[in-house]
Amino acid sequence: MISVISVVESLCLFAACAGCGYAVGYKKAGPVGSAKSVAVPVLLNNTHEAGVEYMFTEALRREFALDPKTGVLGTGDAEIVITGTVNTLSSYPVSFLSGGTGLAIGEYTVSAQVVIEARSKGQPAPVYTGAFSASEQYLSANDPVGTESNRRMAIGRLAKRVMWEAHEMMIAAF
Repeated sequence: MISVISVVESLCLFAACAGCGYAVGYKKAGPVGSAKSVAVPVLLNNTHEAGVEYMFTEALRREFALDPKTGVLGTGDAEIVITGTVNTLSSYPVSFLSGGTGLAIGEYTVSAQVVIEARSKGQPAPVYTGAFSASEQYLSANDPVGTESNRRMAIGRLAKRVMWEAHEMMIAAF
């Protein structure tokens, strides 16, 4: 017989794992050195979510623009060109509410996985490659428009968090 405590422990473990962000980055080639400028062309989008690549691209550009050590320039002028792909973006319900009409979704999680490469100007091999993924939760609203609005805001927060992590890993390599 399954005890209530073991069920609660299992649910807590699942909730802790589902809400955590995961990120991995690794250097593929030698260090960039003292790069003073980067270019971040629009990332590729391998998802079915139109426009999500712009959210992630702008978040990464913003991280480098806020970094006093680097400037963001056009592709032809920068020492480092950072490219990447938003590989996955998925949403799924994580909590349910019971009411007079049955069960309703109370909260969702949206997850994304992005791969980033940095190349020195004129070099074919990347000087940095990293894969980053994380998740963000958002609430269901009383109507589909409100839920979609919450979802888009969660994707924006997710993009900022993932690209912050990518920036931090890349500057450690630069």
